[in-house]
Amino acid sequence: MAPPPSPPGFAALALQADFGAALKAVDAALGEARAEASAALHRLAALHLNRGLCNQRLGLSRAALKDYDAALVLQPSNVSALLRKGQVLSALGKLAEARAVWQTAAGLADPASDLEVLLEIQVALQAPGAAAPPPAGPAPATGAAPAAAAAPGTPDTSAAEAAVDSGAAAQAPPAAKANGVAGGGGGAAAPATGAKPRLAKGFLKPASGAAAVPAGGGKRATAGSGGGAAEGVEEIDCAAQQQQQQAAGAGGGAAAGSFGQQVQQMAQSSAALQIAINQINAGQVEQAEGLLDGVLATNPADLSALVARGTARALRRRLKEAVEDFSAAILIEPRYPDTYKRRGQARSALGDHAGALEDLDRAAKLMADLPAGADALAGGGAGDCHAERGMLYQKLRDYRRAARALAKATELDPSNAQAWNYLGLCRVSMGDIRSGCAAYERALSLDPGLREAVLNLGQALKEEGRVREAERALTQAMTLDGAPCLAAYRLLATMRQGQGRQADAIKLLDKALGFKRPEQRVELLYLRAICHHALGSTRAAVADYEACMNAPPRADDGPAGEESRTAQFLCFYQREMALFAAHAAHRRAADLCLDSELPPLFKECWCKKGPPSQELFATYSLQPPLPAEGRGSGSGGGARDGAGGGAGRPDQVAALTGAADTVGALLQNYHQGFLPNVRQQRAAGYAAAELAQAVGAVLAERAAGRDGLWVNSAGASGQGGCSGRHLFGWRDAMDIVVKWRQLSEPADQVVWVDRLTRREFEAGFGSHTPMYSGQTKCVRYYMNFARALQLAKDCLLERGHAYDAANREVPLGSAEKQEAVRRATTALELYNIIGQDSWVVVPLHSLLKAQQAAEGGAAGADCSSSGGDGGGKGSGHAPAAGGAGASPRRGASPPKRISDAMVPPGCIEGTRLTLVKVPNQPDAVEFSIRTPVTPPRWKEFDAELEAAWERVLAALSARDTPAAAAAILSYAYYWYNFMPLARGTAAVGYATMLGLFWAAGAPATAPIPQDYQVDWEAILAKHPQQFADRLAAWFVPEAALPLPPLGGAGGDAAANGAAPAANGAGGRSPSPHGSDGGGSKARAALVAAAKALPPAGELPPVADVLGTLRERLAALNGPDGPRPLC
Repeated sequence: MAPPPSPPGFAALALQADFGAALKAVDAALGEARAEASAALHRLAALHLNRGLCNQRLGLSRAALKDYDAALVLQPSNVSALLRKGQVLSALGKLAEARAVWQTAAGLADPASDLEVLLEIQVALQAPGAAAPPPAGPAPATGAAPAAAAAPGTPDTSAAEAAVDSGAAAQAPPAAKANGVAGGGGGAAAPATGAKPRLAKGFLKPASGAAAVPAGGGKRATAGSGGGAAEGVEEIDCAAQQQQQQAAGAGGGAAAGSFGQQVQQMAQSSAALQIAINQINAGQVEQAEGLLDGVLATNPADLSALVARGTARALRRRLKEAVEDFSAAILIEPRYPDTYKRRGQARSALGDHAGALEDLDRAAKLMADLPAGADALAGGGAGDCHAERGMLYQKLRDYRRAARALAKATELDPSNAQAWNYLGLCRVSMGDIRSGCAAYERALSLDPGLREAVLNLGQALKEEGRVREAERALTQAMTLDGAPCLAAYRLLATMRQGQGRQADAIKLLDKALGFKRPEQRVELLYLRAICHHALGSTRAAVADYEACMNAPPRADDGPAGEESRTAQFLCFYQREMALFAAHAAHRRAADLCLDSELPPLFKECWCKKGPPSQELFATYSLQPPLPAEGRGSGSGGGARDGAGGGAGRPDQVAALTGAADTVGALLQNYHQGFLPNVRQQRAAGYAAAELAQAVGAVLAERAAGRDGLWVNSAGASGQGGCSGRHLFGWRDAMDIVVKWRQLSEPADQVVWVDRLTRREFEAGFGSHTPMYSGQTKCVRYYMNFARALQLAKDCLLERGHAYDAANREVPLGSAEKQEAVRRATTALELYNIIGQDSWVVVPLHSLLKAQQAAEGGAAGADCSSSGGDGGGKGSGHAPAAGGAGASPRRGASPPKRISDAMVPPGCIEGTRLTLVKVPNQPDAVEFSIRTPVTPPRWKEFDAELEAAWERVLAALSARDTPAAAAAILSYAYYWYNFMPLARGTAAVGYATMLGLFWAAGAPATAPIPQDYQVDWEAILAKHPQQFADRLAAWFVPEAALPLPPLGGAGGDAAANGAAPAANGAGGRSPSPHGSDGGGSKARAALVAAAKALPPAGELPPVADVLGTLRERLAALNGPDGPRPLC
């Protein structure tokens, strides 16, 4: 049998009676048990302490007290438990008990105590109300908008607020060493959690995470709560410094004494600093600054106090002194990035943009050098600094650099909603609307309540033409956060006014003005006034115009202030025009001419949108006021006219309106920036019908063997208000369309340039349309940039020089510069090659001159034409020339043009393509078309249009539809290049084309293709054949194809890279740019309605049914609209 096994370990010693060895084993076990019990007690105390804090944060004060008492039973000298217990008692209103507990804690202080906790106890003893930790709740927001560059439509932020961080909360800098110990830092109101304060807009907010990077000498260590050392961050040996201070006695001026006494003295400045920060949070900035003055008087090197006082001074708009404080802080600790950031914000508010950018760049680099995670503790992180830089660049209109900085900011911190918002703003400012909208949408996905982003998104969608989405966004912005947003009301009302929905806009504006807030009052009143004016509600319009004029002007010198003052100036002119129309309500439109009856100087000042000049005041007689309500015309009381107004029967008005709406809908451009304006479209339809009927009357007179149609001269712009009669000519045809355009939107400056002052006419007043301005792709017209730039380069290379602002030649020069011109792909590149502001002119082939040359006309007629005086009558008795055109009147000398050297023989002066430097914006040029309309140029185009008009009438008389179509297109080509109106030339020209094709029995039925602009097809073509060929591809009805070639068409027609398109039925393309305009169903319905139009001659006569001004406005308003001018 095997022996039993030996007992293990201690039992074996007992069995062997080896009590000496057993005693040693028992002593060892007792030691281990004591260690384990001590660790267990420490852990248990810590658990009670943490659970107590959780209960305290949840507001469960009694449960928190039980936990803190349990911790104190386990560890009676636990200073942290005493601090927390005192905080709970203080929160319960038991201040005396709280103070006793804190005093007990202070009495337990020794050099090994947690110094930070002791400082908190001292603060609690001096300011018990500030000792409680913040209640539980959501973390503070960290994406508010910096004020350096406010978004459009949002209230401007003051320069002082711009000087403090308002992006991600910025952590306060570490305190400078006071009395040899790192202290005095701006702690949170309740530092019980170990959180450090963050000075931000709204100032101190608790922040989770580790302490800020400390200043002072010492070893290197990480900035976080972890242990190991890291390069670039300094560690302070607080215990060694405390011992050194005790040995030295009075460190830093403090009286010698116990360590507790020294801590109390050190805590005084810390308490003052925290009280000051609390005051800043409460808006008591002046008191806080006074307290901080005291702290800095005791210790001028207190870094936290310097930064806090700088922030307070910035809020008080003492920006220079704020910069001084931040600069002093930087001298003490040049490695702390948040101080650079704050100084950069203050410098930006002072207008020191270069200094601000330098500081923000320095802050970003310092943050990038910090250990991972530490940058977020030092002022919001490097991403926040890049966001600040981007916002400042955006303010400076340097959108390229702004977009790069903001893109970097969103890369570093994808959660920064405000950085995404400003990135969207920059992209939209550069004309990239779709990518801008995407950035706004990203911002709103992060912060759905960010009103600026909602507002900006609505505005961008409006510009893009996405009307329904824009309306949803702007409606949301109106009441976001429960407060009315006047900018949203204004933007939505502007969009509705741009859609021709004036009555709907007025309802919005009534509500916005009903809030009786002063901001944007001028703009809201002006917008409501022009809506009332358009509807013919004269009394309401005049009241709003006068209220707007009498409103206090804005003191803002920026764009918003300029816009407000411009609105007030315009109110004067437009009030006079509203009164003029009201007094002319019963006059026939054919006998009424705004261009002839309003003084030239009045119209010139109105077009320039400036204040009335002294010369105008000295010569102009104000319009008579309206009669008392109910006693005459012009009351505009808003009564309803169920029949829709008009001298004709309601069924006649309805028939005309139905046809007008169909034809007018063809006017819509399907490209961003063009809202569908139903009012202007209806007016264009009425105009096309009236023009077609007038042409029919002219043809009837000629068919009867008479010279043509004689009309009254009083209502003709070309006759200058003369009495008598004259033969209906090209300008009378255009007057029909111009008058309807003027009536549909009376706030637009649609006036004939030759009816301004002679001085302005001779100076070359004309249109100006940018395609690229500064760093911005112009929303409507940038689509034409590439073709226009190529045309400018072609003209420059062909002639070898451009012209400067003084009309002197700017030679192109060497072969190297010519090659550089060929390679240029941007406006800035071309500008830098030329080296200065310059322009080139596009030469237009003249069909009239080609005809004269073919007929063996005078040798001097190769570069000029006569016909018409400086006033541009354009309606003389010109014979019908069998389709060849009219012969010019002889005897007039050729007009002298400053651009003769750039216009070859057989051509006339087209538009000018200009390159100019944009002031006060870096790397910025403007590339635009400018068309100065001077008397010599007017004579050329007057003669060209007279000849083209005769070709139209001759082809119509011969019933040659293709020839008529070609003649109409050449007529439109010269009209578009002429640009004789201050604005509205494009819409008037297209409505004229629609009317003339209707008169030819071949009404147009195709909508304008997507991303296609008819007027630019003419402007960018050197020969009318190019224009005709392009429109033959989609606009010209099948019945008018193929087009006959226009006279003189040859090699020039294919110049500029625009080869003529095949215009036979087999080569027809419905859309030269891809998809057709509008949705497929809507397009099909429009085409079907256009094909069903009756001949214009079968409709009721527009000139009779809608003869007076009042009748026309009533028809535009519709049967449910306000009754106008009565």
